[in-house]
Amino acid sequence: MSTNLRVVLDTSVLIAIERGADVKVLQDLGFVLPTPVLAEFEYGLRRMSAQSSKRGWKVLEALLSVSEVAGFDSRAASKHAELKATLAHLGKPRSGMDLLIASIAASWGLQLVTTDRKAQFESIPGVKVHPAGSKLH
Repeated sequence: MSTNLRVVLDTSVLIAIERGADVKVLQDLGFVLPTPVLAEFEYGLRRMSAQSSKRGWKVLEALLSVSEVAGFDSRAASKHAELKATLAHLGKPRSGMDLLIASIAASWGLQLVTTDRKAQFESIPGVKVHPAGSKLH
């Protein structure tokens, strides 16, 4: 993996990889995993049977070995407050976890890779969505 361009991975990308998505589109990217993504993905794995979750745990371990983990720090907290206020003013609130992930991506100044079209990350001010997410299948 080359780290020419670092991107933030959304939970939907981890799920797509766990389900067998072709990850060639990600091969030249460096990965940043927000702690809310880790929490969401691990929660999903813990709800599955041990047998069903085996592949997911391997995916998580592999991604952690080649990724930087991004916590919800004071910069992300400030960005979160800004985005939440802006979206509330626009009448377009977002789910708590999606907004945490978007805040981390925006505070790091990195593009977000997602397959989750319902979250509409691209419409959140200051969040840039990388096109690789639309190519994961």
